[in-house]
Amino acid sequence: MLFPKRRSCKSVLVTGSSSGLGKRIADDLAAKGSKVVYHSKVNHKFDVPNNCTYKYCDLSDKYNADRLIEEIEKYTEL
Repeated sequence: MLFPKRRSCKSVLVTGSSSGLGKRIADDLAAKGSKVVYHSKVNHKFDVPNNCTYKYCDLSDKYNADRLIEEIEKYTEL
């Protein structure tokens, strides 16, 4: 596991988490009970753990980044 101690974060956004190191970090946090929002710049098809979600958008576009933040805020309030 990447993070040996339990973190106090209940919700976390991991950018670039559709593959590679980002996915491993997101999976590790989810396994420890965090509510993880997986993110990538383009749409990929992959399964995310229960109590997690996947969002994709280009964060270099301010409109899309603002929309993503609004969606995440709604998701993490549940």
